[in-house]
Amino acid sequence: MSTPKRPKSSEPKLEIEYFIRTRKVLGTRIHSNGKSEETHDGHTWEPLVALSGEAMDDLRTTVAESGFFDLPARIEPEQDVRDGTTLTWSIQLGSRKHTVNARKGADEANPGLARMAEAVERLVGEALNRIADAGNE
Repeated sequence: MSTPKRPKSSEPKLEIEYFIRTRKVLGTRIHSNGKSEETHDGHTWEPLVALSGEAMDDLRTTVAESGFFDLPARIEPEQDVRDGTTLTWSIQLGSRKHTVNARKGADEANPGLARMAEAVERLVGEALNRIADAGNE
């Protein structure tokens, strides 16, 4: 497993927490040094994977371009949704911090949140696949 590069002093600090709350609480944390963790209960965090410097740069760009810091703290769907799923994003990028709670449906209607979810899932998945591939060699 490669060690993620440490952020340069010119790179803004990036911390992400992303929770999906249904009957269970699932979450992913990504720290500025690229280390990530996951939870399946909302309390106990387990190491997941280390993201590369390039992946962290990709996340910084995605967050910066998403409009996340301009979103309201709570986003409700336009139509009533019965599944009760809430997505919670807490992000720090440099000196900016913000938390958004989005009910299922509202997240899908917001392109910035959708891009961030896709980026987190894709980049963590790619890092996990690299580890699996290295283990199979």
